[in-house]
Amino acid sequence: MKITNRNLSLDTVRALDLKGETISEHSGFIQPTLIIEPLTTLLFTAGRTTTGTLTAGTTALDKDTYITGIDMSMIKDVVCDQATGRLSLLVPQNSKATNVLCAIPILTLTAQQYSNYIQFKTPLKVDRNAVISMVLTFAAGAMSVNIQIYGFTRETITGSL
Repeated sequence: MKITNRNLSLDTVRALDLKGETISEHSGFIQPTLIIEPLTTLLFTAGRTTTGTLTAGTTALDKDTYITGIDMSMIKDVVCDQATGRLSLLVPQNSKATNVLCAIPILTLTAQQYSNYIQFKTPLKVDRNAVISMVLTFAAGAMSVNIQIYGFTRETITGSL
């Protein structure tokens, strides 16, 4: 029998229905379990209104970083000549080539406004010391892009209890 409850007290254990059996009969099977839930916070926020690379942030060198959500928005005017295609949020994962985690569709010489929030059911682990970025390339007009990245960091725990 494994009891997992962060608010478990000895009185609660005594009150459990063990079908007439005593706690001492189960003492070898009751295992206290420590549950550590990460606190999701705003990891990075960035914006850019000029051509070039928007760097949302760089992950820690000594901790694992997990992304739980992304909030991206973009607005541009009709004169903006960003090429038709997409603005891609680039995230290094698994020590491989950078993956596109989220993209904003773009039509050149078209006024556009876009906003999207994505929440990941399973946190996405990002490489250590990785740059999370997006490239904007336009010569005329105006465009503004903003990104907020939510998640948590975790230190690697080694050894035994």
